[in-house]
Amino acid sequence: MNTQSLFPPLKRIFSFGVFFLVSIVSGFAVTIYYEKMGTVTATTAITTHESANGFDNDSLTMSNGGATTPGDLRNTSNRSTDGANDANIYLSSTSGDYGFSIEGIDASIYSGMSLSFYYRKESAGSLPTLAVEYWNGSAWVALTYSFSEAAGAGTGWYLVSGISLPVGAQHSTLKLRWVKSGTVAVRIDEVTLTGTFAGAPSTQASSVTFSSVSSTQMTVGWTNGNGSGRIVKMNTSNSFTSPTDLNDYVANSVYGGGEQVVYNGSSNTVTVTSLTPGTTYWYRVYEYNGSGSTKYYTTATATNNPNSQAALSGPTVASTNAGRLITETSARSGGNVSSDGGTTITERGIVYGTTTSPTTAGSKVTATGTTGTFTCDMSGLTRNTTYYVRAYATNASSTSYGPEITFTSAPLTATAATSPTATSFTAKWNAYPNATGYQLDVSTDENFGSFVSGYSAKAISGGSTTSDSVNGVSVDTIYYYRVRATIGAMIISEYVMGSSNNKYIEICNGTGATVDFTTSAYYILIYANGSATVSNSIQLTGTLANGAKYIVEHTSEALGVSANLSSGSLNFNGNDAVALARDSSGTTLVDVIGQIGTDPGTEWVNGSVSTLSKTLRRKSSITAGDTDGSNAFDPATEWDASAVDTASDLGSHTVTTLSGNSNTMATKIISVPANGDLYATSPFESLETINDVFGSSNASGLVAGTTYTTATQILLLNSDGSTDKTIFYDTADSRWEDATLSAIGTTTLSTGKAFILRNPNGSIDYIAFSGVKRTTQPTVTMNAAGSYTLVTHGRTSATAVSALNLNPGAVGGFKQGTVGTADKVIVVDSATGVATAYYNHATLGWRNGLSDASAVTIDSGKAFYIQRMSDSTFDNWTMPSE
Repeated sequence: MNTQSLFPPLKRIFSFGVFFLVSIVSGFAVTIYYEKMGTVTATTAITTHESANGFDNDSLTMSNGGATTPGDLRNTSNRSTDGANDANIYLSSTSGDYGFSIEGIDASIYSGMSLSFYYRKESAGSLPTLAVEYWNGSAWVALTYSFSEAAGAGTGWYLVSGISLPVGAQHSTLKLRWVKSGTVAVRIDEVTLTGTFAGAPSTQASSVTFSSVSSTQMTVGWTNGNGSGRIVKMNTSNSFTSPTDLNDYVANSVYGGGEQVVYNGSSNTVTVTSLTPGTTYWYRVYEYNGSGSTKYYTTATATNNPNSQAALSGPTVASTNAGRLITETSARSGGNVSSDGGTTITERGIVYGTTTSPTTAGSKVTATGTTGTFTCDMSGLTRNTTYYVRAYATNASSTSYGPEITFTSAPLTATAATSPTATSFTAKWNAYPNATGYQLDVSTDENFGSFVSGYSAKAISGGSTTSDSVNGVSVDTIYYYRVRATIGAMIISEYVMGSSNNKYIEICNGTGATVDFTTSAYYILIYANGSATVSNSIQLTGTLANGAKYIVEHTSEALGVSANLSSGSLNFNGNDAVALARDSSGTTLVDVIGQIGTDPGTEWVNGSVSTLSKTLRRKSSITAGDTDGSNAFDPATEWDASAVDTASDLGSHTVTTLSGNSNTMATKIISVPANGDLYATSPFESLETINDVFGSSNASGLVAGTTYTTATQILLLNSDGSTDKTIFYDTADSRWEDATLSAIGTTTLSTGKAFILRNPNGSIDYIAFSGVKRTTQPTVTMNAAGSYTLVTHGRTSATAVSALNLNPGAVGGFKQGTVGTADKVIVVDSATGVATAYYNHATLGWRNGLSDASAVTIDSGKAFYIQRMSDSTFDNWTMPSE
C-alpha cells in the first residue's frame, strides 16, 4: 500500500469529510509510509529503479543518501512473503560505505514518529555495521537502535522496530538513510514509518514587527509558532479571510492591492514592495503543518498578530522661492518644506541647472534645518543664462521636489549714458567679475556695421572701471555703444589622467596680456595621496600669449601630444590634488583640481565626472580658477569628462568672449544744440527759477483755460532721467510748494536739470524747453523712421493758417530756402480726420491740393502738427499765442 501517495488524493477528494474525520481522530497513530522496494528482474542501480518509478512511493526520492557508494536492488534472498521478483536493497560486503536513502517525506503534521525495517543477516558469525540516520534540515543525525539478534545468529531476515524519531524530524523535507560500513553485507526491505497525526499547529505565530520601512516597501518579521511553516496575509484594513485546510496559497511579496498572501514558507521575515506612501498596512500570520495540499492551518490570533504599519511618505515641499538678488554669477532662492513625511528630514536645499527638472544628482546647495522656510545662495553661474530651480527635501523614505521656477542670470550690461552735451556723453556699464578691463564699441549703426573713429574695441583698463567718455559726437545724431569684458585669470583648462604615463596639464592664459614666465613665475604643483605639502613642483618656462594654451606633459607620454614642456615630475593619480601657483610651495594658489590635504580614496567623483582615468575639460563658462585649495572639490561643477587617453583637443580650449548688450545714445533727446531747437526733457543751459518759467504766485505762466489743483505736479528731473524733486501748485496759498508745504517759487533750476508738468490724471500737459517760456507749448515725439512730429494742444479759438507765420523767411517761420514740396503742415481733427497742406515753391505759398491754403482755418478744438519729410529736421519754429 502506497500510503504517502494515496492518502493526500483521498483527502483532496473528500476534503469536507476528511476534515471532519481528522478533527475527530487527531492524535491517532497512522502509517506515514510503507516501502517494499518494488520489483526487479536483475541487479538494478538505485538511480535506474528511481527513474523508472520502480519504488512503491513514487512521490518520494530514493538515492545513496550521500554515501561513498550506492547500494543496489536485487531479487535474490527475498523475504519469504515476497514474490519471486520482489526487490530488496543490497549493501555490499566490500569494505567501505554503502548507502540508501528515502527523501522528501512530509512529516510536518505528525508527532511521535517510529521507524521499523527488515534486514537480512548475511553472515552467520557477525552482525552488520549499519548506521540509521535522519536529516534535521541541515545535517544528518544518527538514530539510536540495536539489533535483537546475537552476532552468532543464523542468516536470514530479522525485524528492527521501535526506532523513535525526535521532534527535529517533524518537518516537511524529512530524509532517512542507511549506511553500511565494514565488510559484512546487509539487505534492507519493508521500511515502515508511523506517527501520530498532529493536525494544525497548537501555537500561533506572534509579535509581528516592522523594519526597513520606506515609502514603497517594508520588512515584516514575526516570532514563529510551532508549525512547520506559515503564510502571511496583508490588507489595507484589519480584515482577513482565514485560510482553508488542505489548500496551498501562492505568495507574492509585490503588493497589488486588497487582501493578499505575501509569504508562504518556514522563515520569519518577508520584504513587501510596491507600497503606496503614507498608507497603513495590516499583516496577519497563520501557522500550518503539512505541505502542498496537505496543510492544516491555525487561525487564532496572538500577541501583535495581526499588526499594522504605515509606509513612509516623502517630505512635502510646498514651494520654491522665485530667484532674487540675481547677478551675473549668483542668485538666491529657497523654499518651504511643509511636512517631513513622518520621519526626520536628513537634507534639504535647492537644485538647479540649465535644463528643466534638475535633481540632487546635479548642482545643489544645501540648507540647515528640517521643516519650514529656508534660503540658499547659488554661485558660479554663467551670465545671461536661464536656470531652472527646485527646492528639495530628503527623509528616510525619499527625496521630494517643489515646483520649478526659472530665472536668468544678469548679462554684462551697458547701462544708460550720462553727462550728455552737444559733443560728448559718458558710456556706462556694470562691472564684470574677474575682468581686468573692457573693450568699448561706439557706432551710429545699431548693428555695429561701422564704428565711430577711435571707438572700435577701444581698450579700457581696470576691471572695476565702469564708464568712459565718448567725445567728438555730433548734434542731432543717435549713437549706440556696447562693451565686452577682458577676462583676468590664468586657469587649468584641461587635465588628462591617462593610462601609464599619459599625463598632461593644459594652462589657458585669460589675463588679457602676454605672460613671461621668466619674470612672472608660475608652477604646477602635485599634492600626492592627500598630502598638505607639495610632493612635486614643475616651473613653467617661456612665454604665453593672451588666450593661448600651454601644455605640460609627462616625459614618457605615449600619445604623441605636442607640448610646451616635458617633465618626469608630472606624475599624478586620481587622488592627487594638482595646482597652478605663483610659487613652488603653494602659498599663492591660482587654480586647484582636487582638495589639498584630503585623500578621497581613489578619486574625486560625481557621476561620470572623475579625476581617475579620465580627461577633464574646463567648461567654457569658467573664467577664474579655484584659489582655495582646502575647499571641497566637486569635479562636475566646472568640468566635463571624456574617456581615458583622450588628448586630441589639448591646446584648443575656448576662451569665452563676453559681450554686453548695446545701449542707445540719442543726442537729439538729451543734448542742447546751439541753434536753440526744441527738444523734449532738455536740460537747462543756464540757471532759472520756477517763477521765471511758470510765472509768479498768480501762476500766470500756466495754460489759459486750465484749472490746476494741488495734484498738479512739476517733476524736476536729473539729466539721466531720475527724479530730483516734486513740487505742486497750492491753489489755497496761490503758490508753488514742495512736499513740506514750503514756498519754493524762487527755487533755482540749475543747469542740466529739466522739468515736466503732470496733470492729475497722469497725462503730460505742459513741457518747457531750454528755458523758452510760452503760454502754449508743443510736445515732441520721434517717429520710427527718424523724423519728428510737432503737435499743438487743442485750439481754444479758430485760427487761420495765414496767422501761423508759416512762410519761409518769415519771423518765427521756416528759414528761407529750406522748405521742400514734401514738407507738410497737417491740420488734425481728433474726431473726423486729417487735412494736409504743403509748400509750393512756384508760388512761394502753402497749398491744399491746388488751392491756396493760407486761408485754411484751424477751428476751435482742432490741433496741428508739422512733419519735415525732406530731411527730418526742424528750423526755428515759433508757436502762435492764443
